Formats: sequence, structure tokens, C-alpha cells
Amino acid sequence: DQNMLQSIAERLSFLKIGKKERATLSHMRTEMADILEASLKDFYTQVKQTPQVAHFFKDAAHMRAAQSRQSVHWNMIFAGKFDAQYVQAVTKIGSMHAKIGLEPRWYLTGYGLLLDGMIRRLVERELASHTPTRRSLFSRANADGAGGDSELAQQLGEKIGTLVKAALLDMDLAIAT
Repeated sequence: DQNMLQSIAERLSFLKIGKKERATLSHMRTEMADILEASLKDFYTQVKQTPQVAHFFKDAAHMRAAQSRQSVHWNMIFAGKFDAQYVQAVTKIGSMHAKIGLEPRWYLTGYGLLLDGMIRRLVERELASHTPTRRSLFSRANADGAGGDSELAQQLGEKIGTLVKAALLDMDLAIAT
């Protein structure tokens, strides 16, 4: 739908998701694969324990299928394309949520849980892979004055910020449907 593509273009512009941010998402795609899967697993564990949302699933197989579809959708987000295929996918998600009667509050809070899991795991991984800079991650310069910690903080901030903006775009579009 041309109107939806124009609407997404406007949202992307407002969110400052341009070429650099799309490249950030694309580069994150591989590194986030196991983080996404672990976060989805935790999310669906919470769903199972919450009767208000667990009742939307017939059984464990139905929940696993939803988890798999969500993984595919997130990989589309990490591709950073936000094209007609993405519009079709997010429209289908929004329509399905409306059809089953999923209240926006559960969708939004669910996204909050999922983002929390992804961000925490991403930060843990980044800090673990940069142990010499771990003590002063957000300092302006490391001990030799090279600014390594500041660069790490900037890169991690870009990843987290881009992830959050893409997630909020996705939520907005699904709810608008």
C-alpha cells in the first residue's frame, strides 16, 4: 500500500532512521540471533505464566509457532529495509492481534519485556567482549587517553537506540493497523 509506505517513510524520517541506522540494524542481525532467541524464550515463559495472555494460545505447539513467526519478523526488522514486504508483515500482525482481541496494553508490555531481554543481553555481551574497558565504560577516555571507552559507549548507544526506535516503529505500525 503506497499510503502506508509513505507513512513509514515519514516515521523513519522523524525517528532519524536513515542509511546509518539501517546499516546498524543489518550489522546487528547476526550478533543478535542468539540474543533474540533467548529473549523470545524468556518472553514466552512469561506469557505461559500470565493467564490474561496465555489463553490466546491453544497449546505449546501453537506458542512455539508464534515464537518462530516472531523470530522471522524480528529478522525482517534487523534487515532494516522497511519495504512493502515489511508493511505486509506488520499489517498482518496488527490484523491478527485485532482479530483475536489482544489488548494493546499486552502487546506494548510484551514488547517491553522482549526489549528488556535483548538490551540486557546485548550490554552483557558488549561488556564481556571489552573487559579492559569494563570498569569505566562511560568515561571520556581510557587510561592512555585514547578514548576507547567513549567509543564503545557511543557504539553501544547507537545499537540500543536504533533497536528501540525500530521496535517502537514496529509497535506503532502494528497498533495503527
